[in-house]
Amino acid sequence: MSQKRVARSSRTVTAMVPIFLFIYLSQLPCLVASRPSVGALSFAGKVPQSMRERVHGEMFRGGGDSEYDEYDDEEEDMSGISIQDDGKSSSVTNDLSRQVLGLSTKVIDIMTKITQALCRMWDAVIHPGDDVEDAVVNSVTKKSKKIGAKAPVKSDSGIVDFGTYLAKTYGVSSRTNEEDTAGPALMMGGSLTYAIRTARSQARLLVMFIPASTKSSKQKYDQAAIESLRSSQTARVVGKRPNKMAEKGTGSFLLWGAKSGSPEAITAFKRLKIKRQGGGAGKSSPTLLVAYPAQVFDSSGQPKVVPRLLSRHHCNPPPSAESMGAWLNAIRKRHGKQYVAMQHELRETRLFQERHEGYKSSVESDLQREKEEKEKELERLAKEKALEEEQKALEERRLELQASLPDEPTSNSKASGIITIALRFSDGRTGQRRFLSDTDVNVVFNWVDCTYKMEREKIVLSTMNGKNSFQYEENPEEEDGVSGVTLKSVGLPRMTGLRVTETKEEEGEGNDESSNEE
Repeated sequence: MSQKRVARSSRTVTAMVPIFLFIYLSQLPCLVASRPSVGALSFAGKVPQSMRERVHGEMFRGGGDSEYDEYDDEEEDMSGISIQDDGKSSSVTNDLSRQVLGLSTKVIDIMTKITQALCRMWDAVIHPGDDVEDAVVNSVTKKSKKIGAKAPVKSDSGIVDFGTYLAKTYGVSSRTNEEDTAGPALMMGGSLTYAIRTARSQARLLVMFIPASTKSSKQKYDQAAIESLRSSQTARVVGKRPNKMAEKGTGSFLLWGAKSGSPEAITAFKRLKIKRQGGGAGKSSPTLLVAYPAQVFDSSGQPKVVPRLLSRHHCNPPPSAESMGAWLNAIRKRHGKQYVAMQHELRETRLFQERHEGYKSSVESDLQREKEEKEKELERLAKEKALEEEQKALEERRLELQASLPDEPTSNSKASGIITIALRFSDGRTGQRRFLSDTDVNVVFNWVDCTYKMEREKIVLSTMNGKNSFQYEENPEEEDGVSGVTLKSVGLPRMTGLRVTETKEEEGEGNDESSNEE
């Protein structure tokens, strides 16, 4: 269906329903009129009464040809019936069946099409939808091709500039002063619901304009109103800040227009509960009004935006450019509370979005911090576990070293090869033990490790004068971790004092790196 039919369906559907019912009822005489042919055949061929009733019932039920095949198997009482030719009577009966079935099929097809048309028109009236913008633009494009005008153009923001279409359709030129750089204000088209929501989101009042007729040559009031709306004076008032609280770049009004007789124009009249105004001499004036996009809540508690009429111009005659600017400026000053309410809502919405974004970022940062803390905790636990395992291995090794130490010679022993070693630690501790002169040097390191809990690989034994120093060196050629160097071979006297110094890890790592480089 075309957009024109959709627009007129709300006015004609009530009148068309009785017409379609009349057409439906008018088919009944045709069905009844088909019965004389059955009676004529009964008179000529004396068809049984049961067969005539069966055919008449099938005609109203719309049965298929297969249902009539049952007559071939039935045994009818044909006594007293004179049929000259069995072939002729059967052919006449088949022709009658086809005729009746064809008529009933046509009736069903006609009624199906009528019902579908009614359903489409009624659905278009009940569910007009909010996305009529594309349909209106398409209809406007077709109409503009007929009258030689261009289709509505889109601005840089993607909104259809309906004002350009109106100016070209009604032959209105945008007259501006050479010194004035302000161009005509952008006028939205299409869905009224979308325009109301846009005005609410920008804290503006909605200026609505609907021409009186599509015939521009007969409506000078439409041309005058369009010229005033596209003037530079109106553009300055539309883009002016409503009050000092508004941000820079915020305008006071949003322009919206619709084609006369379009679905959106009809919707606007219904939602605002207004009627067209008479312009005198049997003509109507264009519709020019200012609406407030009020926010209300439906029965389910969901917010929605509805238009509330604030002021309407009589447009008899339409205002000039200066009068249009003064009228809109007066409305802007008069309805300051509405601007304050919309601006407050915008600020609250912006603050809510900022808080939401801040909360979202804080949640993300908290999750990231918790993740890092968990990773650090897992790393710490792994280090503690490794340290515990290392300490456990050291304790087991020290037990083995304690068991492997040779027996200490007694002081009363007459053996000549006894060396007494006295230790001095950096923390003030001291220690002393006797060894045989042929004892391996690494045994002294084992004694320090298992007795004083200092790893033999991390200590240095040096004489008191600092001339000689010893480190634990394991000879891979010997067994039991001996170095093959005895206390006598290194020249230690019978009474020897050794200083125990713990090597630093950094120095040890540096030595390891240097050894690797070598």
